[in-house]
Amino acid sequence: MVKRKLIFPTLFLVVLTTIPTAVMASGITVTPETIYVSDQVTFSIPNTVILWGRWCGAPFPFPVIFSIYETDWNFGDGSSATLWFTSSATHMYETAGVHEVTTHAIYRHRFVCPGFPPYWMPIPRSYSVTIVVQPPLDVINPVADAGPDQTVFEGTTVTFDGSASSDNVGITDYTWTFIDVTTKTLHGEKPTYTFNTPGVYTVTLKVTDAAGNWDTDTVVITVVITATIDIDPDTLNLKSKGKWITCYIELPSGYDVNNIDLSTILLNHLVPAQLEPTEIGDYDEDTIPDLMVKFNRADVCSLLSLGNEVEITITGALVDGIHQFEGSDTIRVISEGKT
Repeated sequence: MVKRKLIFPTLFLVVLTTIPTAVMASGITVTPETIYVSDQVTFSIPNTVILWGRWCGAPFPFPVIFSIYETDWNFGDGSSATLWFTSSATHMYETAGVHEVTTHAIYRHRFVCPGFPPYWMPIPRSYSVTIVVQPPLDVINPVADAGPDQTVFEGTTVTFDGSASSDNVGITDYTWTFIDVTTKTLHGEKPTYTFNTPGVYTVTLKVTDAAGNWDTDTVVITVVITATIDIDPDTLNLKSKGKWITCYIELPSGYDVNNIDLSTILLNHLVPAQLEPTEIGDYDEDTIPDLMVKFNRADVCSLLSLGNEVEITITGALVDGIHQFEGSDTIRVISEGKT
């Protein structure tokens, strides 16, 4: 306990006894607890300080309440403020970092004793607190980009590509999910997966940033049956006469050419197969049934360029609407003789 005697010019005696610091209100209160750049931060100190004192001849001490008068704030980032009659201050930080905030406060009490003029007595106090200002709170969602759709043959290892995804700060997680018998989950910007069963797979990419913001995008992977294709003739003369180009389609074990939807068959993705004539037989005599279809010769010739190895691609689907097939053959294309 510390006693302090003060004899004012008015000749009346005031004896003040300070109470232990632990009993006094503690340091600076900060709101909010977690601070981000551009947040409005409020700092508060005790509005009053209580001491015990006797004056005007009182036989015993009374609690003396000293109220806030002046505060000089240093916010630790080069900014300061002097305020009056308030125990709070607000400040906004423009950069992240650790800052030591201090304030020097003056509290005062007005003593009045009969026969003497009033006297304002000041009491100084200092407070400090260390705060951490976080980088700006990220509320912007990333943009997911699962890449272009892909068509591949069964047994092909597919590389997914989420590298075109973007975020204002940075993407921290790439998660790919799809169903191939069971739910599959892959992680990473460019994971790989081998599809062994033909079908159409919708794959969802979810990207997440460090703040928990997220976005999704989908990519369609079409896994096709590998068909064996034989184009007749092996050498196509663009100047020769004729009505049809003949194609023989053979599917691998487990699939039946009887289940091919004729209306879906395309040559080079453009020329449709004729719905008739068609025939199922064993053209190459390998004991595996094949489907014979024909294409309009003039339409096919309009697509092809001259060359010794010109690739022709045939695509189509089965009647179940799920399974698709694709295969290619190479022929020679010439332009000789009379037009």
